[in-house]
Amino acid sequence: GSGPVSILQARVEDLIAAGPLPLPPSTCSPSSSPPSPPPQRSVDVIVSEWMGYALFFECMLDSVLAARDAWLKPGGVLLPDRATVYVAGLAPAASDLDFWSDVAGLDLSAAGEAVAEGRRATGAVLPVDACHVVTAAAPVLDLDLMTAGPGDAEFSTPFCVAAVAPPPAGGGGGGAAPPPPPPPSTVTIGAVALWFDVAFTARACPDAPQVLSTSPSAPQTHWHQAVLELDTPLELSVVGSGSGREGGTGRGGPSPTHLRGRVSMARGAEHRSVDISLECEACAGAGGPAVGARCVRLYT
Repeated sequence: GSGPVSILQARVEDLIAAGPLPLPPSTCSPSSSPPSPPPQRSVDVIVSEWMGYALFFECMLDSVLAARDAWLKPGGVLLPDRATVYVAGLAPAASDLDFWSDVAGLDLSAAGEAVAEGRRATGAVLPVDACHVVTAAAPVLDLDLMTAGPGDAEFSTPFCVAAVAPPPAGGGGGGAAPPPPPPPSTVTIGAVALWFDVAFTARACPDAPQVLSTSPSAPQTHWHQAVLELDTPLELSVVGSGSGREGGTGRGGPSPTHLRGRVSMARGAEHRSVDISLECEACAGAGGPAVGARCVRLYT
């Protein structure tokens, strides 16, 4: 159908408190009856771009869920209708802190360490190249937005991801390309990344389901990726590389091949902020023993 577009400038919560949406009265009632007022649950589709960094920073999900519960008709849809948060380990180069070692010929490594220390307190939002992702990715939250509640934005989820050889960095000029170098047998993890996908699933969009991704492997968006710097880099052997008979538990000990830990997210003290807790350690196999110290840090 066609008709006028009405723009209401108000907080969703204030509109809900005021009663049914101020929509035009229904004209579908019989001519002998007066037009019926709009019901409270009168909306077929709600579309909102509420996502923030790491999905929940500065987001407005609570308002969207309140609108869903107050206005969405039975059988209506919320778009997007699903959101997923992922975690993966990053090479130290992802943080681009080597920049500070040579700034116009000056060694500003001390400034670089100050930047790193700040990121270890608050995290950072950076564009991460896919070639710097050195573990598999694992989902730590899969949220059905049609049924989620406000408390679902707070979660604590374990994860375990294997070290992988990163894809080669892009490049290429004319002429015959040299053979690619052999994949590395070990990788170093200097940080952990969080990113999210949102989906318009076949349930909500049966004719054209879509996934919008903020993965490092997808085209970069203004959300980039959330980067959580570790206190001490961790070295892992790439699964299946056959490397490393010596592990972090001592000569002849097991080689760590996985990054294991837990990601927790909760509302922060400041308005629309979040606190992220990260616990992680290297381990020899998905269910194997820890190798070295466990990193525990809160990013506010």
